[in-house]
Amino acid sequence: MILSSKKALVKADFWLLWFAYSVGVGSGVTVLNNLAQIGASLGVETTILLSVFSFGNFIGRLGAGAVSEHFVRYLIEQVIDYTIYDTLLAYTQVIIMMTG
Repeated sequence: MILSSKKALVKADFWLLWFAYSVGVGSGVTVLNNLAQIGASLGVETTILLSVFSFGNFIGRLGAGAVSEHFVRYLIEQVIDYTIYDTLLAYTQVIIMMTG
């Protein structure tokens, strides 16, 4: 079933997905913007840190898309997928901050 824009704006699922995506992307962009300072404080060369972060970002996006498509076949909602991804993102960011 395809929803129009007006109908989607009234659905709770739309706003929950929008919020989860915004939180996930917002925290990732924050880390990316401050990656040079994080690398300098850890004593790591920033180009290496940026390369590792970018590779992980690339693999994470491909993996998340593949897993999401797999789960959609079994009628698992995207809200659950985003919740799992954002939890993993928060966990990895806490680990990165604790190592410094």
